[in-house]
Amino acid sequence: MPATVREGNVVDGGGALLGYELLGWDVTNFHSWICNLPSTSFADLQWRPNSLGFIQRADEAYLLAARANELTETGGEPVTWFPGAVLDYSVSEDNTDPR
Repeated sequence: MPATVREGNVVDGGGALLGYELLGWDVTNFHSWICNLPSTSFADLQWRPNSLGFIQRADEAYLLAARANELTETGGEPVTWFPGAVLDYSVSEDNTDPR
């Protein structure tokens, strides 16, 4: 899977959507908003994480990304924030494909 993402290929369908995450692009890689944005920055948007701790809906993820990008001037990490879907692809033990 990492090679697929790194090469910019489209991910195959069939994965189970777990939720959404905000990813900050920092020159060579992405990092999570959980470690890099003040937790109080989104309190007024009245959203709650799903049971897995992810952002539940795409519209919420886009709204939170827009807010995160506004925060770079007020204490947020100075990167560009994007919403990303978190997918679960179950893999059997006999699958040795390193992607």
